[in-house]
Amino acid sequence: MLINPLKLVIFDKDGLMMDTERPVVTVWNEVFTEWGLEPLSEEAYTKFVGFDRRGNMRQMQAFFPQANAEELCAACGLRTREYFTNNPIDTKPGLFELFDALDELGVKKAVATSSGSRSAHMTLEKCGILPRVDAVISGDMVERNKPAPDIYLLAAKTLGADPSECLVLEDSNAGVTAANAAGMAVIVVPDMIDTPPDILELCLCRCDSLHDVIPILFA
Repeated sequence: MLINPLKLVIFDKDGLMMDTERPVVTVWNEVFTEWGLEPLSEEAYTKFVGFDRRGNMRQMQAFFPQANAEELCAACGLRTREYFTNNPIDTKPGLFELFDALDELGVKKAVATSSGSRSAHMTLEKCGILPRVDAVISGDMVERNKPAPDIYLLAAKTLGADPSECLVLEDSNAGVTAANAAGMAVIVVPDMIDTPPDILELCLCRCDSLHDVIPILFA
C-alpha cells in the first residue's frame, strides 16, 4: 500500500459514495423554473459540486443576480431533502465491497461531507452506509468548509489518526484541494466532471470506480 500504516480512509459523500448529483440538478432546475429562472446545465451545476450552503449561495448569486440567493438556496435545499426522503438513493458501484476490504484490513472509515448533519445522516442511513462507518463529519461542524482542510483534519482527529495515515477518496476539485491542504493522500474518482490536470497532480491516482480502489489497498 502506498500509505503505511494506513489507519483511516475518509470518504466524500455526494458523487463519491452516492449517485446524488444528477438528481439534484433535476430538483434544483424545478425550483429555478418555478422562480422564473433559467435552468442550469449539468456543466453549470458542476460549479456547485463540493461546496457547502455558503458556497452554493455565492454561486447562486453569481448565476442569478436578480434573485434572493439566500431564499433560493433554502428553497433548493428543502426540495432536495424532500426528494431524497421520498425516493431511493443509489450507491456507487464497489462501495460496499470497498467497505469489506477495509474491514479486512482493520482500517477505520469516516465520511466528510459539505452537507449539513441532518441531511448527511438521513441519506447515509437510508443507503445503509451509516452503520458501516466510524464517524460522520459534516459541513456544519467546521468553520471553514472545502476547499479548506478543516473537515478532513477534524475527521482524522476524531478517530485518532495522523493526516499522514489517512487516505481520502474524492470526486470534486474542492475536495481534492481540501485533502491535499490537510496533508493527506487522495485518490480521485470523478463523477460528473473529469479531473483537470492541476487537480490530478495533487492525487495519488485517478480511479474510474470504487472497485478500482480495492486492489490499491492490497498492493
